Amino acid sequence: MRSACEGENFYKEHDGKRYCVLHYPGTEKKEDFKQALQRKLDAKDFDFRGVWFPEDVSFSDFTFGADANFSGAQFSAVAHFIKAKFSANAFFSAAKFSANAFFYAAEFSANAFFLGAQFSAVADFIGARFSVDTSFNKAKFSANAFFNVAEFSAVANFNSAQFSAVANFNSAQFSKIARFHFAVFNAPVKFQGTRFIEDSSHDNSAPSNKAIGTGDAAKSKAETIKVEFDGAIFKDGISLEENVFAEQVFMSFDTAIFEKPERATFHTTPLRPHWFINVDSRKFTFINVDWGNLDKRDAIRREIKALGESGYAYLSHLLENTFRQLAVNAEENNRYEEAANFRYMAMEVRRLQRGRKVDPFRLGWWYWLLSGYGERVTRAFGVLLTVWLLFAVIYWTGNATWWQPKQSTRLAAESSERENRSSAVTGNRQPITIAPLTIPEAIIYSAGVMSLQKPEPLPANKRAKSLVLFETILGPLQAALLALAIRRKFMR
Repeated sequence: MRSACEGENFYKEHDGKRYCVLHYPGTEKKEDFKQALQRKLDAKDFDFRGVWFPEDVSFSDFTFGADANFSGAQFSAVAHFIKAKFSANAFFSAAKFSANAFFYAAEFSANAFFLGAQFSAVADFIGARFSVDTSFNKAKFSANAFFNVAEFSAVANFNSAQFSAVANFNSAQFSKIARFHFAVFNAPVKFQGTRFIEDSSHDNSAPSNKAIGTGDAAKSKAETIKVEFDGAIFKDGISLEENVFAEQVFMSFDTAIFEKPERATFHTTPLRPHWFINVDSRKFTFINVDWGNLDKRDAIRREIKALGESGYAYLSHLLENTFRQLAVNAEENNRYEEAANFRYMAMEVRRLQRGRKVDPFRLGWWYWLLSGYGERVTRAFGVLLTVWLLFAVIYWTGNATWWQPKQSTRLAAESSERENRSSAVTGNRQPITIAPLTIPEAIIYSAGVMSLQKPEPLPANKRAKSLVLFETILGPLQAALLALAIRRKFMR
């Protein structure tokens, strides 16, 4: 600390300790302090480590051309850094702001360190720009913290930070990684209109990123933007609303604790299911959320791939549990079609875990094949239609020996035989002729068997009887699976 007051003479004692005018903790030094502060600024000496500021201080519109070190500094009154420019590193580690701290529209062109800084009043970083890595690790915000419209072009660390009042990140922009590991939010935290997109301010040739799931960007060239709330504690709520995400974004709430989960609100924003792995999402509030194309065949593989690209090991049971919790949430809030998609994805993860595409000895495999676990209307209808037409073709190819005479034909033949007997005419008995089914007849016959109508002609040999019995079982079963899939689209 002494290098900050190099060249300064002894000023006063306080509690038995000798201080220079810069470090003396008393307001009576105001006039002498102003002169000492001006001498340092004139000499472009920005070393203010441990300095005790006795009154309002203003560095507004000031440019710090070298490292600005306010580590351990104490601001007893309002601190103004409005539109200040930090061309080199800015150190505010362990600094204490007893009154409002204004960093409105400040520009940090190099590293900004606020490790363990304490903000006892309002912390205003509205419109601030952080071009290089920024750290608010273990910072304490006792009053409202405003980061509205702030831009974080590099890594933004808020690990183990404590927010005792509202934390406002509305309309802010994060272009790399935002870490909130083990941060504690005692009041609502807001991310309304927040953008998680690449910083294109230095790249005029590249188009702006589209929201996730809306276009095919050059994914191989884009770097994944990460927003991590791993282990964070939300004692009140969190709100993400009308956010904009780049093509490759990963958000994580791994092991986060929500003491009031019903106040975690996601409104009109794109989300991805794997972002909620290892956190209980059953009571979250999802309003007009875009989950991407959940009903696409490659939805599961896209989720697994995204986890791998984000550096997370793929744990099938955790991902399955995530889908089930999201399904419960959707069903409890009457979003039945969405719930059906999540249930399907949960069961599909379990099937893919076994690694066998064809597994006819498992009942679950047949459940998936015939109806998508009772969740896919199109598949269930397609299989039902296939069963109907397939058996119709089989019946059509069968010869006359497959069928018994129709009842009407048999009665006519018996009547003719009685007439012949009564007139004592013998030797002219006509045999009963049985014709194979035509295509229209076979289609109608197959539909009759599926609907348990026992259509004519009845099967005559074992092959025909076996086929009719099999369709009598499979047809109604498939129809029931179709009815189940339709029902789940509209009710529990």
